[in-house]
Parts: sequence; structure tokens; C-alpha cells
Amino acid sequence: MTALEAVRKTKAIWKRKAKSGSSETGGCPLCRYRDDNRDDCSVCPYFKKFSWCLSTGSPYQKWCFTTKPEERKKCALEIVAQLEELERCIKEEPNVG
Repeated sequence: MTALEAVRKTKAIWKRKAKSGSSETGGCPLCRYRDDNRDDCSVCPYFKKFSWCLSTGSPYQKWCFTTKPEERKKCALEIVAQLEELERCIKEEPNVG
């Protein structure tokens, strides 16, 4: 899977969560896009662009710790916006991913 494919797959997951307010967790395609058997932040395009997804105040960190579906939807939309920005960056400069 390419970085762009991983971003698109991850964006689709977060769009579904933005609609449902789901708290479901699972393997992140960005964490594992180079190796399906392990998470590796050093190769993650999100990490390269925005820093660690669980950084204090990040949309993902906020999503993980809220119990309110409406707040999870808001956080998921923020993540989708970041992924759209990342997708544009990768298209313009493939080395970003």
C-alpha cells in the first residue's frame, strides 16, 4: 500500500466515525502501511506532517478520551480535515509520505 492509499483508507474510516460518533478503535492503516504486523510511527505520513497522533491536544487524543458521541464526531471531522490536507501534500510532493 502506498502512503496515499493509506491516507485515503484512513480518511474513509474517520468519515464513518464522524457520522456515527463511534468510539470503535482498530488498526490504523497509517501506522501499518509499510508493515501489516507492527505499528511504526517513523514511517507514518501523519506523524511526519503533524507529529504523534496522541500528542496532547491532538484531535485523535481528544477523540480517545471523550465519552460523548457528539464530541467524538467533532474530533473525527478534525482528523478528516487533517487527512485531506495530508492527501493534498502527498499529491503535490510524494516524498511527504
